[in-house]
Amino acid sequence: MKKMMKCVMALVMVASMTGCGKETKVPTEPVGENTQIPNPFAECETIEEAEKLAGFDLVIPEKVPEGFSDKNISAIQDEMIDITYDNGEDKLCIRKGKGTDDISGDYTQYDEISTVEVNNQSVTLKGSGDKINVAVWQDGDYTYSIVMNSGEAGIDSNVIIDMVKGIE
Repeated sequence: MKKMMKCVMALVMVASMTGCGKETKVPTEPVGENTQIPNPFAECETIEEAEKLAGFDLVIPEKVPEGFSDKNISAIQDEMIDITYDNGEDKLCIRKGKGTDDISGDYTQYDEISTVEVNNQSVTLKGSGDKINVAVWQDGDYTYSIVMNSGEAGIDSNVIIDMVKGIE
């Protein structure tokens, strides 16, 4: 009987050790609805400062839609430059980043998606009706995007195409 009791106890110990053997990681900070990912963008005073931080140049179009005069410049170290124009009501964002992924940040499902050739580049245009919200294209090791009011009223395709022509 003692031998059987020892065997049962040994089995119980092995079973309990197996259950406790899995390591559970406890977060050091509370996780919940308000947990946020740190913003990787650094604010820059000039385009030159953003270029230095990103490690590459960005030529922006000379003309943007009328009324878009205020601009915010930011960059992600060795990865991306972001120029956001604001007219007080609408936002227009131009980005250039390393790699071939879509860097627009706009994941809206648009009714219309088309492809046009601009400066020997295949540019994907996304929008609804006759307005465009997103233009995305690649050139070598870089991806570019223009986003106008993500998910809302866009701008005329000719305006977007003119802007694409001015970006390098």
